[in-house]
Amino acid sequence: MADKSTRPIYGKYPEVIGNAPVAIRPSWLSREGPGQENVEPLRWSMTIEQWIWFVRECINTDTWKALADARGDEYEISMYDVNDHFVKPWTLGTGSSIALLMNATSNEYQPVELMLSHAWGGSVIETYNCLQNLCNHHNVHSSTPIFFCVFSMYQPEDGAAGGISISKQLTLEPFAKIIQSNPKYGMKVLHTTTFEVYKRLWTVHEVDESVAKNIAISGLFDLYRWNLNKFLSVQGIVTKESECSDPKDVKFLTALINKRGGFEALDKVIASFRGRMSIELEKQLKEKLLENDRSDNNNAQQWHRFENNWWEGVDHGDTNGTQSWKVEWAFYRPWASAMQRVATQLGTETTGTAYPIGAKSFPFGKAVNTVNCDASIDEPAGFFADAN
Repeated sequence: MADKSTRPIYGKYPEVIGNAPVAIRPSWLSREGPGQENVEPLRWSMTIEQWIWFVRECINTDTWKALADARGDEYEISMYDVNDHFVKPWTLGTGSSIALLMNATSNEYQPVELMLSHAWGGSVIETYNCLQNLCNHHNVHSSTPIFFCVFSMYQPEDGAAGGISISKQLTLEPFAKIIQSNPKYGMKVLHTTTFEVYKRLWTVHEVDESVAKNIAISGLFDLYRWNLNKFLSVQGIVTKESECSDPKDVKFLTALINKRGGFEALDKVIASFRGRMSIELEKQLKEKLLENDRSDNNNAQQWHRFENNWWEGVDHGDTNGTQSWKVEWAFYRPWASAMQRVATQLGTETTGTAYPIGAKSFPFGKAVNTVNCDASIDEPAGFFADAN
């Protein structure tokens, strides 16, 4: 008899590389939604802060720990894992996607203002940090409604009332409708170091469609993981070699791309696009360089260090050797506000802010309140972003 308390973790399907405990469904996630067929595709949206909230809920489970152990690296957990272990079981029988269920209480389904193009095989951790970087550095508010296919579309394929199959959802052309609506923030392509996004044929099609409609496209990166050399090493793209698991989709997408000019023409478009992105990435990376600001006042020594939007403050104290230490993230206030908004909407509580995730995201270690308050630490003026 199969063990219903665990689910298999797949390597290259159907290879099983481990098992993970079944994730407990969160009480704040509605069990009733409007049904995917009852909401127009342009409104299959969730906000960026809802996306962050949901992924943090996944991370805070034993299931996530089992996935990290099986993969050998937390950064290798992909959207395939999130879909198999969280999205499908938590939406099963509801007929509504994660995005629709998270907005079921308010019954407000906003039109998409930002299309996110991504590869399912990409790192979840890096994707999370990409979205935070978008809000932190590109003037996109965390309450912006987005389309993210794993969460926006109904995944279980269970024939539930109100739910529709993935193939039927695709015939409704959610992506084309979003592009035709000329979304406020255009389309962002999520780049992770664990998977080449343009190996996915759907991503190639999404770029092709956006270029044809003159939609603004730009790239998103996890600045804690990328460097310019790493990005330049993956500049060469041959879109004709992109893959798709469903042969019907391959035929459908290939016909669309060929109708518009073909793969070679698209290779040139993406090469130009990536050239612009390398300039953007270089600019962003320059902003994260380590800086020190050390000051001596009589016998006291106070030291401030800055890297990747983090601050470390150390006061070495007076001749008695008293020392205080503090570490904090520049954006902890706006993300605390964002998590409180989501908690209020869902009728639950929040434990605080939403820090970045992944071991590489903490140059000075995790955030820590002042240790040993006998010596004061002056916070750097103008460094911390205000709540919004």
